[in-house]
Amino acid sequence: MKFEFHHIGVISGDLKKSRQFYESLGYEAAKTFIDPLQMVEIVFMNRGQDPLIELVTPTSPESPAQSWLERLKIGPYHICYEVENLDQAILELRKSGLTTASKPQPAVAFSGRPVSFLWSLKSGLIEVLQKKIY
Repeated sequence: MKFEFHHIGVISGDLKKSRQFYESLGYEAAKTFIDPLQMVEIVFMNRGQDPLIELVTPTSPESPAQSWLERLKIGPYHICYEVENLDQAILELRKSGLTTASKPQPAVAFSGRPVSFLWSLKSGLIEVLQKKIY
């Protein structure tokens, strides 16, 4: 199974300040999304061929991202890989010792494509994203 790097997730308590910081480094902001399932606000930052950065801020204390914000205050907290078969990718990661942090659910920022989060002390938080089906 191929895991293609997609983006780095950065948690922030102040999306505007984080966006301004990345813009000062030459990144451009794409559309902002509100994801009611994850209870987060998201903005993607692009800069040519550099890795995509996803800025994330919780919109509710019940958001799964809130605990990351409390622990880290700000900074990278997950890596996302795009996969051909989400269910198979989850099984492979579980065989490698990761535990499921969230079951597959549609993601607003990815046009409803499902994502799932998995965790382990050897990898940190990994997001897997179902590749577009054409």
